[in-house]
Amino acid sequence: MFAAGASGDVAPIRRISGPSTGLNAPGGLVLDAAGQIYVTNFRGPSVTIYSAGADGDAAPVRTIDGASSLRLPVGIALSSAGEIYVANYGGQSITVFAAGASGNATPVRVIGGANTGLRDPGWITF
Repeated sequence: MFAAGASGDVAPIRRISGPSTGLNAPGGLVLDAAGQIYVTNFRGPSVTIYSAGADGDAAPVRTIDGASSLRLPVGIALSSAGEIYVANYGGQSITVFAAGASGNATPVRVIGGANTGLRDPGWITF
């Protein structure tokens, strides 16, 4: 993470890395209103969530283990209600989890199928 207004060849002010993080080919990243950090793990497949201010070899405060519902997750976005939207590059879909989802969570809905026009979705935003 870089300081606001950073420019040029500057060092990050924080870096999450190490064996306790649960990171596995991280892709997308988004912050919620409280500053919690949500990261998609392409090879996980999972979403790891870290406390605001996490740094170093920080363990996630929770993980969504998406082995049954995530396929090569890349992009991530949060709705104003806190729902977690994940773009599945390998699944041709968008998986939506409830706010606060954790563990082997069942999605509240999946957007996918021939009528959606989704093909290898990578990024998502609101």
